[in-house]
Formats: sequence, C-alpha cells, structure tokens
Amino acid sequence: MPDFNRIVGSAPMPTTAVTGDEAKTLASLDPADDIMGKLFKAGMNNDLAPRWNTARLGTSLKDASPIAMHYPAEPTPDLLRSTEISFPCLFVHHDGKPRTERFTAKKWATKRTWYLQYILGPLDEAEHRKIGFATTYFHMLVSEIIRMNGHPAYAMDTNNVWPRPVLDFDCSFQDVKILGSDSGQARIGDDFYSGSLVVLETTELDGENTQHLNAVKHTGMNLTLGMTDPSSEESDMIEASSTVVFPYIFDDTFDETFG
Repeated sequence: MPDFNRIVGSAPMPTTAVTGDEAKTLASLDPADDIMGKLFKAGMNNDLAPRWNTARLGTSLKDASPIAMHYPAEPTPDLLRSTEISFPCLFVHHDGKPRTERFTAKKWATKRTWYLQYILGPLDEAEHRKIGFATTYFHMLVSEIIRMNGHPAYAMDTNNVWPRPVLDFDCSFQDVKILGSDSGQARIGDDFYSGSLVVLETTELDGENTQHLNAVKHTGMNLTLGMTDPSSEESDMIEASSTVVFPYIFDDTFDETFG
C-alpha cells in the first residue's frame, strides 16, 4: 500500500516507529508545549536575571531563577500544592479543541488555543510588591519572542546571527498571535498565588510529508556580490567582494537599513 505522505503541523501521517524514551509516549508528535516551555524559560531566565537576582533577596524565592521549571499541564490547585512543582513555574498547555478551516484553495489550517500560565508561587503582599512585576515582564517578553520567532538564549540560526526561528521550524507554526492576557493574585486555600496568563492562538498547515525526501529547511543564504574582474576601473568605486547574509526573518530594522 502506498504511503499517505501527509503532515499537519508536526504530526506526520503515517507515523514511523521510534525507539528509546521517545517510544514511551506520543509527545514527540506534538512537541510544541515542551519547546515553548524551554523557549520562554530560556528567554526569561536570560533577560530578567540581572534585576531578578537582587530583587528576589528577602523573599521565599531568594534561591530561585525567574522560571525554575516548566510543566506541560494546567495548573490545578492540587498540582500547585504538590511537591512535584518548583516555583516560579511556567505551565504550558492547550485547550484540546483544535479547529480546522480552509487556509488557501489547496491547504487547510488547524488552529489551537494555548495557555501560558506563569506562576511565581504563594507570596505574601510584601513579596508580591517586590517581585510581582515579573508577571507583567513575562507578557512583554512573550510578545517579543513571538515577534522575533525565537530567542538567542534558546538557539541561534546556522549563521549565528539571528535567533533560530523556533516557533516556525521546531513547532511547525505558520502563525502565532496573542489573544489576551491577565495577571494578579489568586487564592488557593490559605495561600495567595501571584501569576500571569498569556493566551495564544497558533496556526498549523497541512501538506505533503517530505521527510522521506530528506528535505531541509534553510535559515538563510549567503550571497557573494562583486565585480567579475576586480582589476577593472570600476573596482575603484565598488568593493570587489562582500558577503551579505539574508536571515529567514526580518524586523523593522531591515527597512531602516536597506530601504
């Protein structure tokens, strides 16, 4: 029987057999929650640490990083009170209700709603005043990581110039947008937990599964520009050879520099 050779996001159809720990679960067919957890954790621990490491002193989180761990599940009251969780913790999960709609004449898009819940932990009012802004900073950082499609603290591209476009290449997202956010304190039992919520919508496209063709995604290309004959008179006015790197994504500085 010929292969179906289809793929939606990161899920190939048909799947192939794997070995080791990967074979024990189906998590590798949907790696986005683990990747996003590691991505936002790396960015937060890199960018907030210079201020966090001083502000945390005198609080119950005096020895903790801005994000001590990430967990791929909804933060239920029982989970928050369990010894399994180290705070601050980033919980990453989706609502389990994918929606499919036509994207183009020949492609379909699957959309999912994700919840990034960053919880500092049970803090008293004085602690919340000291380090509670971390929950707002988290939202700001998430928006910039989405805009840049990655963060250098997590991974760089092959040219080591730009952050690797993780949300596209590794999560297989065609698009990511923020639907909303909230922050504050919630009472669970006798404790008040400080945290924030960022709601995302992701889009994943269907298509032909080209893995069997050993297809490779490229993060950029190098072009050499210059004169065919560097000894010509024009070479006095034009640099003979220069290498220009075109990254996979551009931000606003592209127009400012080259526009």
